[in-house]
Amino acid sequence: MNQRNRKIMLETHAWAGLILGVLLFVICFSGSVAMFVGELGAWTNPHLRRAYNPAPFSLEARYQDARAAGLTQPNVFIAMPSPAQPYLSLATFHNGEHQDIHIDPHTGELLPTHHAEISEFLGHLHTDLHLPYPLGRYSIGLSGIFLLLLLVTGFLIHRKRWSELWLTRPTKTRRMWLTDIHKVLGTWGLPFTLVIAFTGAILGLLGFLGPFMALATYNGDVDAATQAFSGPPAQRTEQPAPMMSLDTLRERVLSDDPSMDIQYVSLREYGDGGAQIEFNGPARETLTYQNAFVFSGADGALLHRVNWNQGGVWHQLFGMVTPLHFGSFGGPLLKWLYFLLGLSLTALCATGTMIWLEKRLHQKHGAAPSTNRYARFAMGVCGGLPTATAVLFLTHALLAGDAPYVAFWLTWLGVVLLAWFGPTPAQLTLPLTAANAATAWLIPLVNGLATGDFLWRSYRELPYVFAVDAVFFLIGLTLWVVLQRRLWPSTRPAQARVLTPSRES
Repeated sequence: MNQRNRKIMLETHAWAGLILGVLLFVICFSGSVAMFVGELGAWTNPHLRRAYNPAPFSLEARYQDARAAGLTQPNVFIAMPSPAQPYLSLATFHNGEHQDIHIDPHTGELLPTHHAEISEFLGHLHTDLHLPYPLGRYSIGLSGIFLLLLLVTGFLIHRKRWSELWLTRPTKTRRMWLTDIHKVLGTWGLPFTLVIAFTGAILGLLGFLGPFMALATYNGDVDAATQAFSGPPAQRTEQPAPMMSLDTLRERVLSDDPSMDIQYVSLREYGDGGAQIEFNGPARETLTYQNAFVFSGADGALLHRVNWNQGGVWHQLFGMVTPLHFGSFGGPLLKWLYFLLGLSLTALCATGTMIWLEKRLHQKHGAAPSTNRYARFAMGVCGGLPTATAVLFLTHALLAGDAPYVAFWLTWLGVVLLAWFGPTPAQLTLPLTAANAATAWLIPLVNGLATGDFLWRSYRELPYVFAVDAVFFLIGLTLWVVLQRRLWPSTRPAQARVLTPSRES
C-alpha cells in the first residue's frame, strides 16, 4: 500500500472511530453486561433463587396450576427452567397489561411474582438504545456496518506490524502505550469482532433486509417468508375445544428430535378450536437458532416445522446469526469468553477515542474548542454508563417500582453534565474511575449482606447469582487497572517524542 492510500485509510479509520466511538462504547459495554440477562431475573429477586433441578416434571400439571392461580388468557408464553432460571415462568399480555406467574416445576409451589425489568432494560439498551422502533434497531445495525469498516481499515493500516502484536510500551508516552494496547486488542480480538459486527448488522437491519431476503428466496412474498419461519398464524374459531396434553406433545417433539433443548412453549388461542401450541429450542451441540414444532391444540396435528439444520446454505447460515451474536450455543464457559471479549471490544472503542484526543489535546498550538467539548462529552457518556449501571443494581436492592430506572438515567445525565460543565476530563478521570470501581465492587457486597449469598456461597449453590456478582467484580477490577494506568490525556505537555501518524500506525 503506497503512502497516499495508507493515509486515506488512516484518516478513514480515525474519523469513523471518532464519529461512532462513543456510541460503540455504549453498545459494547451494555452488550457485555447483557450477556447475563438470563441470570438477572433470579438475581434481582432473592425469593426466586433456588438450586436448579434437571429432573423431569409435568408441564401440563404446572400449566393447570397457573390457570388455577388466575393465568386464564388464551395466549401464554412459557419459559422452561434452566440453570440461569431454575423455575417455570409463564407470561401473558392482554389489553396492554402484563401478567407473570412463576412456579416451582416439581412441587407446583407458586413463587413470588416478579417481572425481570432490569434484564429487559439492559437488553434494550444494547439492542435499540431505548429509542423508538425502528430508529434504535437500525442505528445498531448501521453501527455494526461502521464497525466492520473500522476493522477493515485498521487491519490494512497495521498489517505489517505482526511482530509487535504482543508489544506494549507503558514506559513510553501515553499515546504510544494506548496505540500498542489498541493494536493488540484489535488484532487478537479480530475474529470475535468480525463475527459480532457482521451478525449485529444483520440483526439490527433485519427489518430493512427482510423484503430483500424474501425477494431472493420467495419471489418477494414477505408473508410467505414470515410463515416459513413462524408458521401460519392461529385463527380463532370461537368454538371451544379440549386441548391436547402439553406433556404428550412435548414427548412427540423429543421423539422426533431427541437433540432439541426445549426452552420455550407458546400457547395461542388456547381452549379454542383454532389453538396452536409451539415448542421452541436449539439442537444441542449445534450452532443453530430456535428450531420449532407447531401443533394444533385441538387434535395434535403437526402444522409446521422449522429446522435450521436443514434447507439451503443461506437458510442454515442465517440460522447461525443469532447464536453467534449472543454466544448462546456453547454453555457457561463460552458465555464467559464472550463477556471477556466484549469487554476487550469496549476497551478497543475507548482506546481509539483516547488516541485521537491524546494527539489533538497536545498540539503545540493548543486544542481546538470543539476537541475539548468532544473530550468532555466522551468522558461523560463513557465514564457515566458504568456508574449508572451500578447505581441501577444498588437502587434495585433498596427501592421498588421505577425508582431504579429513574436513578439510572439521572446518574448518567448527572455525570454527563458534570463532565461538560465541571472539571476537565483529566481532572475528573481519576475520581470518576475510582467511583465506578467502588460502586461495581459494592454490588456483590450489598447482595451478600442483604441475602447471605456471598460469592463463596453462590459459587457452590447458585451459579447464576455468582455470574452476576462476578461480572461486577471483574468490571471493578478492570476499572481499577484503568485507574492505575491513568489513561485519560494529561494536562501536562507531552515530554516524550510524539509519533507521526504514519510511524505510529
